[in-house]
Amino acid sequence: MNRVLIIDDDRFTQNVLRKYLCKTYDTRTADNGAMGIKVANSWPPDIILLDVEMPGQNGYEVCDELKRQETTSNIPVVFLSGKSSVRERMLGFEVGADDYLTKPCEPEFLQQKLTKITDAYLKRATLVRSAEQAEKTAMEAMSTSFELGKAVRFVEQSYNVRNYDELAQALTSVVTDLGLNCAAMFTCCDGQRFYGDQQRPISPIEEDLLHMMHSEQRFVDFGCRTLINYPQVALLIKNMPLEDRTRYGRIKDTLPFVLGACDAKVRILDAENALKTQSEHLSRSASGLEKLLKQVSATVTTNQNNVRAIMLNLTTELSTQLHKMGLEGDQEDYVLKQIDIAANRLHEEANSVDSVEHALNTMVKLLQILSAEQTRIIEENLASANAAPAEATQDIELF
Repeated sequence: MNRVLIIDDDRFTQNVLRKYLCKTYDTRTADNGAMGIKVANSWPPDIILLDVEMPGQNGYEVCDELKRQETTSNIPVVFLSGKSSVRERMLGFEVGADDYLTKPCEPEFLQQKLTKITDAYLKRATLVRSAEQAEKTAMEAMSTSFELGKAVRFVEQSYNVRNYDELAQALTSVVTDLGLNCAAMFTCCDGQRFYGDQQRPISPIEEDLLHMMHSEQRFVDFGCRTLINYPQVALLIKNMPLEDRTRYGRIKDTLPFVLGACDAKVRILDAENALKTQSEHLSRSASGLEKLLKQVSATVTTNQNNVRAIMLNLTTELSTQLHKMGLEGDQEDYVLKQIDIAANRLHEEANSVDSVEHALNTMVKLLQILSAEQTRIIEENLASANAAPAEATQDIELF
């Protein structure tokens, strides 16, 4: 049942009005303005019926004070007066009254007026609530757009990142832009790397928490802190907005998008570093193998020349000494023939060594070509990745 407060110094008028309204309204009365203001604050009515002429504060002064108070400013006020001039009505309008009725007032007419005013205020209250809800929804949409824009911006920036430190700076920067303090850990191919945000460096206890809880579930909440885990990345948020559950939920929706991209970039950097290391090892191996083959080739050539010289000396010496050994002619021919056969075999072996050397040289050249091609591919891919698209320097806005 709606409440009606009657402020009038005339008890007879109070009783008449209460009799008119008792079936449809919960009513209370006040004999003067000061008492009426006190009752309005302690027992907030839906409508105030206010007499104009009263001792102490008159009706206009009371209405003005009610409209100035925050607690009573939205309560509709209807003046009841024996005066009905335009000036009186204008004074009532100036102090914020909703209507001005002349005494005596017919019960049906009064009921109609109060019903009309009550309906109007209910509609206005509904519109106000709708407007507030629409404003709240719009603000949430703008906040969501801002946060998603930051997340998309980070993903674009990650394309141009060349190392872990640049990636960590981009990550902590976007988190700071969201009004959050954080610490981060990257699990890289060469071990774990820890990073603080722009506000302060990471502390030893934060490093321990990130390291020890990295194997836990995706979200770990403790107080106003939240740890978000991905295989290659862990992020500790140190000031989650517990008082704003809507924003708290948005942050938990937005940051996994950011960390998913960051996790993928860490994997890419690991792969790039592994390829670089492999290329360097391959290049060094090819260079070392080439030097070794040159040494082997030089040694084999020296040995071949020594063997040829020895065989030549042996043949010359035997040709000279065979006549002194008293051998028959066919015996001398047999010995010389065997020496020639041995010399030819040594020559063939030398040629086979040359073939092996040629094959090894070919292999070295192939390794060198492979190493150069791998290096070229890595450099071209890195150059392409580091070439920032034109739109990457622009801010992102989502609607």
